[in-house]
Amino acid sequence: MSSTNGNEYTRLDSYRSLLRSQEAERTRIAKELHDNIGQSLTLLGIELELSRAASAAQSLEVAAQLKKICSRVTELGHAVSLLAHQLHSSELELLGLGAAVRGMAAEFAKSNHIQVHCDCAGLSVALSGDIALNFFRIIQETLENICKRKRATSVDIHLDICGASISVTITDNGAAFASDADKEAAEMAIANLRERVALAGGEFSIDCKPDEGMHLVATAPVSTSKTLEPLLPVAI
Repeated sequence: MSSTNGNEYTRLDSYRSLLRSQEAERTRIAKELHDNIGQSLTLLGIELELSRAASAAQSLEVAAQLKKICSRVTELGHAVSLLAHQLHSSELELLGLGAAVRGMAAEFAKSNHIQVHCDCAGLSVALSGDIALNFFRIIQETLENICKRKRATSVDIHLDICGASISVTITDNGAAFASDADKEAAEMAIANLRERVALAGGEFSIDCKPDEGMHLVATAPVSTSKTLEPLLPVAI
C-alpha cells in the first residue's frame, strides 16, 4: 500500500469512528428526549387538562388561560418528538430505508410548506445498516440545506438500486442562500456529505447555482439481502 493510499485509509477510518460516535450520541439523546422529557411533557399536559376541566365551572378566564397553556405544552411535546426522530429514526431500523425516507420527506413537506416528490420504487432490497444509515443522513442533511435556500417550493427525491449500486438524486428549485452564514453552513454540510459517500466507496456530485436550483447525485456500492415490496412514488 502506498503512503498516499495509507493516509487516505487512515483518514476515512478516523471519520468512520467519528460518525459511529456521533450516531451513538444521537441515539442516547433521542432516547432521553423520548423516554424522559417527552413523557414528562405528556403527563404535564394531562395534569393541565384535568386542572382546566376542574376550573371551568369556577372561572372561565382561568380555564381559557389553562387551555392556551395546554396547547403550548402539546406543541412543545410535538417539537421534542420531532427532534428525537431527527436524531434517531426508528423507521430506519424497523421498516428500512425506503419507508424512513418517505416519512422524513412527508415531515419535511409539512414543516416547511415545500412540495416533495419522493420516489423509492427502485428500492426493492434490504440494505446493510451502514449503507442505509449513510444514505438516510445524506438525504436528511440535504433537506436541511434546502431550507436555507430562498424561494425553494419543490423538491424531488429519487432513490434507486441498480445492479450492485444504490443512488440518490435530489433536486430543488431554490435560489441563492438566505445569508452568508447559511451558505457557509451549507458548504460545511456538503463537505460532510462528500466524506460520507467516500466512506461508502461511492461517488458524489452537486451542482448548485443561484436561481437555477440544486442537483445532487450520490452513488455507492451496496450489499443486499432479501427482496422487499417496492414503494410507489408519492407527491407530498
